[in-house]
Amino acid sequence: MNLPTATQAAKLWLLGLGLAVAMAPNSAIAQGQTNVDSDLDGVNDAIDAQPCDNRVSARVYAPADRTYGMLLFEDQWPARGDFDFNDAVIAYNQTLRYDSVGQLTGLRVELSILAVGARFQNGLALRLPGTPQSAVTSLTFSIANVVNSAAGEVRLDPAETDATIILADDLHALFGVETTREWVNTDPNLPTHAFVDMVIDVLLDPGHSLSAADAPFDVFLFNRLHGTEVHRPRYRGTARMDANLFNTVDDGTTPTRAFVTTDGIPFALEVPELANYPQEGVAIDQLYANVGTFGASSGTQATDFYRTPAPGAAFGLTPPRALQAAAAPDVSCFAPEPGVCGSATGAGSVDAPSANLCSFGTESAVSSSGGLFRWSCSGNYSAATACTTPDLVCAPNLSSSCAISGGSGSQTCNGSGTGYGTCTVTACNSGFYQSGNSCIAQVCTPGSNANCSIANGTAQQTCDNLGSAYGACTLVSCNSGYTRSGNVCQANSSPGTPGVPWPNAPQLYCNGACSWDSASHCGQGDADIFCRLRTGNASSRATSYTTGTALDAPGFSCPYIGTSLGSYPQFGGPRYNQGGYDVKVQATSILANHGAGTVIRSVVCTP
Repeated sequence: MNLPTATQAAKLWLLGLGLAVAMAPNSAIAQGQTNVDSDLDGVNDAIDAQPCDNRVSARVYAPADRTYGMLLFEDQWPARGDFDFNDAVIAYNQTLRYDSVGQLTGLRVELSILAVGARFQNGLALRLPGTPQSAVTSLTFSIANVVNSAAGEVRLDPAETDATIILADDLHALFGVETTREWVNTDPNLPTHAFVDMVIDVLLDPGHSLSAADAPFDVFLFNRLHGTEVHRPRYRGTARMDANLFNTVDDGTTPTRAFVTTDGIPFALEVPELANYPQEGVAIDQLYANVGTFGASSGTQATDFYRTPAPGAAFGLTPPRALQAAAAPDVSCFAPEPGVCGSATGAGSVDAPSANLCSFGTESAVSSSGGLFRWSCSGNYSAATACTTPDLVCAPNLSSSCAISGGSGSQTCNGSGTGYGTCTVTACNSGFYQSGNSCIAQVCTPGSNANCSIANGTAQQTCDNLGSAYGACTLVSCNSGYTRSGNVCQANSSPGTPGVPWPNAPQLYCNGACSWDSASHCGQGDADIFCRLRTGNASSRATSYTTGTALDAPGFSCPYIGTSLGSYPQFGGPRYNQGGYDVKVQATSILANHGAGTVIRSVVCTP
């Protein structure tokens, strides 16, 4: 069957029993609102069958809008029994709901239990042929005028592959009567009962097909005690029934029609409008003379047999006709359920968030613009909810490495995640040293020495511990003809004629056993003697001096070597006096004659 579009106001008249199926747009929306699409399903409200439900854009009714059909059951199958077809009399209206692309998304089943004239405990069920149980996403129901609500517990039958909805386990119990003791609305001598009304809403995953021409689908009676079921002829029962009962007693099932008598009358009669039904003990062919023709023709002739009842054979219950006016159109709409942003909203993220986007609804893809990550949460029957969170440069208060020339650094993200603070040096590479917040290339190896220049001598400088610079250039030795004075080399002045005093004598040799003092070393005593010999003053003392290698110059020589100037016991030290040595001088080079021994030089004397 090709479904009409939501813009068509069409009525389809199907073959068979003259089933009327109608689909119409929503005429309650003002013409001036044709551009409004409240449920965002692509169908304007003015032509949307349910403008606040994006799963429903069109509705198809069976048998027709605001019209009830009827099902009459004879429960003694496979036997004809009393053949009065009032064991269960049910008025029905079904609504099939389609979305904007023509997919079936659900159906509403409205049933009114008018009469129960059985002696058996019969249940009532609805099977959706070819629709798996997994396709049913929601099943809700309401029931009115029921005496025993437990008897009307609507549920899916887990034993069936097709979606099979148990509507009632015991029809008698719905009315609060015992199965074998009282009929309901079939005997004119018994009190009448209010009809039990049921409304069942079934939501389906789109993509499962149910033809509207088959409505009201497989509504059937079941008797678990006997293993029997009663279905309309196009259906062959469920796996729960005893199929061995086919073609026994009065059953005339054929390959194309099941649950019919041997003369073709269905054990479950369907009529597309409200009609009379037999009172207790009156066979169906006594009420409707043409039902035999209808059965014998396999339902192709006398299709309006129900419109010519025999006088006095019908049950005298008048309210069924009132059902037609009472039947409400299917205008149910689901309350808008907006999507709700999840905990990722507003939390801020360096990378596009992927978790906790929506606490309700379906999340969209995440994009980034204007310093924000953006997505939406689509709920039900409402516009998508926009969600955002700051697109952060960095994680607040978290430190990370950063680039420092010649080293490495660390930077800390600010509390709002909008940027990092200053990149701070944490270490410098080999060959660099830290200066403030920079790494500077070293100019020398820390602690190393290098030659440097001092006039008339040799000198060295030592690199500092950072490698940033050399220290002062320090004199190591003076060239020949020069004498160290502090950190400079001064030209030797003419030593003059050796003698006592000898003011310009540049050195006194005191190496080892040549010490002029008592100890075998050049020390303060030797320096004092040097001052007395230079000044000729027996009281003179050295206030400062240096020791070093013998100079290539004249000087006071070892007491054992050199030219004698005579005895000066008042100038000598203990060793000098005890040995009775004369003062010796070397008028040429101490270094040449004595070797590179130790001497006192650069002496500063008291007068």
